Amino acid sequence: MKKTLLGVLSLFLVSMTVSAQYFTQDFEGGGVPDGWTAENAWMYGTAGSLGSAYFNPADNTTAFMCVNDDGLGNGVDGSGRLVTAPIDLTAATGQLLLRHNAYFINGDYQGADETAKVFASEDAGATWTEIQDLTGAAAWDVANVEVSQYGGKTIQLAFEYIDGNQWNYGYCIDDIEIIDAPDPDIRVNYVDFKCENAAVGETSSFYGSITNNSLETLTSVDVTVSDGTNTATETVTGLNIAPFSSGSFTTNFEAEVAEGANQMAVEVSMPNGVAETDMTNNSANDVINGVVTVEGAGVLVEEATGTWCTWCPRGTYFMDRYSDCFSDNFVGVAVHNGANDPMLVSDYDTGLTAFPGFSGFPSVIFNKTNIIDPSEIGAPSVAIMTTAPMAYVDIGASFDEATRTLTVSVEGSDFAQDMSEVKFFAALTEDAVTEGGASSGGTQWTQTNAYSGGDNGPMGGFEFLGGQAVVDEYNHTARAMMGGFFGTNPVEVTAGGGAGYIFSSMVVPANQNTENMHIVGALIDNNNNVINVMQSSVADAVERGLFVTSNKNLYDNTLAQVFPNPVNEVAFIQIDVDVVSDVTLDVYDMLGRKVERVNLGTVVGNTTLDYNTSNLTNGMYNLHLTVGDKFVSKKITVVK
Repeated sequence: MKKTLLGVLSLFLVSMTVSAQYFTQDFEGGGVPDGWTAENAWMYGTAGSLGSAYFNPADNTTAFMCVNDDGLGNGVDGSGRLVTAPIDLTAATGQLLLRHNAYFINGDYQGADETAKVFASEDAGATWTEIQDLTGAAAWDVANVEVSQYGGKTIQLAFEYIDGNQWNYGYCIDDIEIIDAPDPDIRVNYVDFKCENAAVGETSSFYGSITNNSLETLTSVDVTVSDGTNTATETVTGLNIAPFSSGSFTTNFEAEVAEGANQMAVEVSMPNGVAETDMTNNSANDVINGVVTVEGAGVLVEEATGTWCTWCPRGTYFMDRYSDCFSDNFVGVAVHNGANDPMLVSDYDTGLTAFPGFSGFPSVIFNKTNIIDPSEIGAPSVAIMTTAPMAYVDIGASFDEATRTLTVSVEGSDFAQDMSEVKFFAALTEDAVTEGGASSGGTQWTQTNAYSGGDNGPMGGFEFLGGQAVVDEYNHTARAMMGGFFGTNPVEVTAGGGAGYIFSSMVVPANQNTENMHIVGALIDNNNNVINVMQSSVADAVERGLFVTSNKNLYDNTLAQVFPNPVNEVAFIQIDVDVVSDVTLDVYDMLGRKVERVNLGTVVGNTTLDYNTSNLTNGMYNLHLTVGDKFVSKKITVVK
């Protein structure tokens, strides 16, 4: 099933239906309100007078009360309370709600715990009861807490800030009110249709974020979805969204994408089966652009990622988005980095991070041409996938299930023009990767997640996961790179012609599931840019079989053995042939650059030849041996 769809639409509506207001304070009276007590550093003012470099409540254009601990400077204690005058709730009955606008980022500078809490007193301040402990947000936010227990009484409130005995950030408040609890009410924050664009014929689902603006835990809603032609309503159950909290929802609805603009509308209603009186903030709309792609036109996007990388969920989201929405044309490879990342493939990571201009994570190498942010892959990918390619790519393979030995071939055909140099690149990726191996149903590795809590915006559901996000599965995960980052075995081709290459055999580890794997095959030009790329399941590639390529007559994996490996100085090459054959050795580094070519002479029978690696630096290399009309490729590691 395709996962989700298109762009993000946010509706930031805060209105709620109320029946009575028992207390209000908006701080527009010109100073600290009469009868209130402002302890220590609590001050009255505006964003212009109360803000500082690292604590800037700029989104509020009116007056408010604030402690700016940052603005006080190092060594100054900003802790204290803002205490209200007596509040008469003797006429209030039923469920009551206290709400105020709060600016509290909960920054905890250098580990010191700054807190913002609300207290209530029924005995003129002799004793106080904590009623709210704010968790913090990146901007002004509405803080809500039930105060039904104080109906029929006179109380005072205290808004307390503690800086944790450290130079910290601060706490600002505005627009305080005590009201009757609202009727059941939902606010749609946003819906995320995963694909801004999608190939015609793909299917699209979505997820959304809603806020429960009531005192009852939200367990179910009705979601109505329309694509302009079809409308479907689904009751979503199993929710557990606490009062005045936000959470996500998904549905089973999938729309098949047609060419052009697909108008999508979503409405959420019936919280816990109860009709709302106010539906003004219950809907969102968006458009999915249906694109006609060219069969056989592919784009290669190699993502620099790592489980340690706080912002890398952005790469995960956009890679999944375009893989799902252009499943026949988009080829994504997630290249993991970091010694502690369990999905690291060292030679692939080395090649990717050595790309000219590479500066950090997350980023993607786009068609081996340039580096862009994962969020920017849409437009250039669509441009390539809708244009006829310069050549077509076919992928073949053989796989020995007993030994798990995989051999891959990549062939280019129908070249649109003469090309002085074409190289061949291949990689192996796996979907549904979990700890212990996808085939064994293992537990999940965690992903460091800067999007946790939603302060950095929606990101494909990562906003609803923790700072160490438990990821159900990792997709497009690089498992092997073949032939160097920029390809190998350069050949000349003519217009209308073709060429191909068979790579060194590899053994697929037992904890990797070939049923979830794709073989990536690409053609690379003399500027190290991708000419075209495709991917194939292992099963489909095996069904096609290894290609007999135009530049090599016969691939024979048993033709030669190389030892020792790793090698310190001299590598021994054992060759067994029945006829007199010339032997040539081409050596390539992991970026696909030819390091040297050695003529090893003529052999017949079982012969061992010496290859001196003194010209090579430490690292991994591909040895390409041509023996008469046969060839073989072997990988070695040089360690000196």
